[in-house]
Amino acid sequence: MNVNFERKELGVENGSYDIFIDWSLSDVRTEDLSFQIEHFRRESGFALNDDCLTIAMPEPRHDLEQQVACGAWWYAIARAATRRRHLFVVMGKLIPRCEIVPSLLQALYADPMLATAQPRFSDAMTDRIWPLSGGANAVGHECHLGRSALSSLPPLLLTAELLAACFLLRGEVIATVAPSHRMLSSAAAICYTLCQVRRRGFRNIVANHVVVSTPLTVQEIYPVLSEDDTKTVVETYPDWLRAIGEYRQFPQLRLEPLLEAAFPNGGIERDLLLDCRGLVPFNNGTTQCILGFLRGIDELRCDWNIDIVCHPDAAKYHRLQERFPRFRRWTNHVRGYYAAVYKPDQPWSVTDLVDLHNHGYLIGFNILDTISWDCVYPSPRELDAVWRLTARYSDLLTYISAYSRDRFRARFQVSTGVRDEVIYLSLKASELVNPAYSTAATGEHVLIFGNLYDHKAIGVTVGILATSLPDCLLIALGGDPSDSSNLLVMAGGMASRDEVHRLLASARAIVFPSFYEGFGLPVVEGLAYGRSVLVRRSLLWTEIASHARLSGRLIEFDDNADLVEKLRRIMEGSNDTPTVPFGGNLAVGVEPPTWRDVGKKLIGLLEERLQSKDIRHWAARDETLSMIAQ
Repeated sequence: MNVNFERKELGVENGSYDIFIDWSLSDVRTEDLSFQIEHFRRESGFALNDDCLTIAMPEPRHDLEQQVACGAWWYAIARAATRRRHLFVVMGKLIPRCEIVPSLLQALYADPMLATAQPRFSDAMTDRIWPLSGGANAVGHECHLGRSALSSLPPLLLTAELLAACFLLRGEVIATVAPSHRMLSSAAAICYTLCQVRRRGFRNIVANHVVVSTPLTVQEIYPVLSEDDTKTVVETYPDWLRAIGEYRQFPQLRLEPLLEAAFPNGGIERDLLLDCRGLVPFNNGTTQCILGFLRGIDELRCDWNIDIVCHPDAAKYHRLQERFPRFRRWTNHVRGYYAAVYKPDQPWSVTDLVDLHNHGYLIGFNILDTISWDCVYPSPRELDAVWRLTARYSDLLTYISAYSRDRFRARFQVSTGVRDEVIYLSLKASELVNPAYSTAATGEHVLIFGNLYDHKAIGVTVGILATSLPDCLLIALGGDPSDSSNLLVMAGGMASRDEVHRLLASARAIVFPSFYEGFGLPVVEGLAYGRSVLVRRSLLWTEIASHARLSGRLIEFDDNADLVEKLRRIMEGSNDTPTVPFGGNLAVGVEPPTWRDVGKKLIGLLEERLQSKDIRHWAARDETLSMIAQ
């Protein structure tokens, strides 16, 4: 058979080829052969004739049928070698269209050291693409990739030998094949042939954009040798197992189920996994940020299926399933494949990156601050490397303030392939207060926030205030126990949210002495209750206030002496202390951000990122993380 494809440097003129059809394991009977050949010719469009066609048929004696099939294969090889032709191979009841061969010839001609070219296969009923042999979804999974997702893949994938129900074998290598009659099946004989030519340097090419539609199952499309056949092949070519192992590590096998999730067919909703393993079974700033993101996405009611991964004790403590019943699935381990995996806090280990990469086509993180990296002592030793990888290979980075964004960008080079954006937490007064305490009377205590980290400065602050203002009742959330008669210390994170809001709502003043914050939720919560909140001077507070309209007074202090003086004036009832102005970045009629706005902006950024089907950023991340994981 001849097709009009002029490339003579290969030694096979005009792309001429023979056809080998293996029906040895099918239900085709010898007496029906003429009918089956005519059916194949009519449906495929091939001009079949005896001088180009070899068929392996089952024999009545079952113990001989595969030996006969092997003989047919070696006969086809010898005839193609003599006639200087390629060999087009079809296994089972597969009927490829005749235009497949020119496409496979073009793939073969892409490189002089290619032995075989094969197409992809789609399900005849759904037109969805079957996973490659050995792919993550190959066993027990319906065919997955749609045509639109398939277009994201590179046109050609170079592999070692890969047994498939349809492929084109190069004529030049056929002449070098030495037959072996030890093979027990035609599939083993074909595999043996492909091992030979691969050992001479000739590999296989998968033409990702060339598709054959078939009713065959994935197990029939990519046949697996029996145990006896495998043993026979390995006895001669033990490196075949190495070739299989190499193939199974190909990035495309990891990519395809992720593309299925990212670009589903037929209006199917995408899946988003929120990695909430940063939640702890007590209250702190990170916890409140994560819970706020969950609330925002829940209120948005977006066209995504939402799954949550979270430690069970934290989920129970925060009553997550009760608070967010619409989320689809809760788990404590990441499994399955997602269009995107997003962590509403920052990564702390390479494992975080690898875990999210393995399960999400897009991966994203929410950078709260860079405090741990700057302070050094609280951070894991690998944090510098982790955040450098994060800056280079994430798909999406969000920040809870421009202040945090600027700190991160100044320390880690964010690559051009990363979409990064500030998403402010809720600054809407009604979402920051507990209605049960919104009308609470002003008490006499001063509430001080912090913990035992040095940058929170709570130890030195409460010590100075307890001494300088002996008649003032101080309540510290966090810090070391104290014998001071005017100081009550509550263990950090142990107070319930109700108790924290009760103390915020009734405080005479609130002190937040931290040197370094990324947003400061207790600050804006205190302001929402209308309280005077004293904070250490920072560009952050000017930024946050400019996006808010809150009823409290935000007062900056420069040092401890300044704090004592300003707090004394507040306790005396003075209102003349300068405050940070609100709303400078809010146009007239524009409301401060809400939790729903948080969810809307996150989903919008993910959908924007998915508009590009360029896989190069994913491939670069996969290459780096795969090397690290080895």
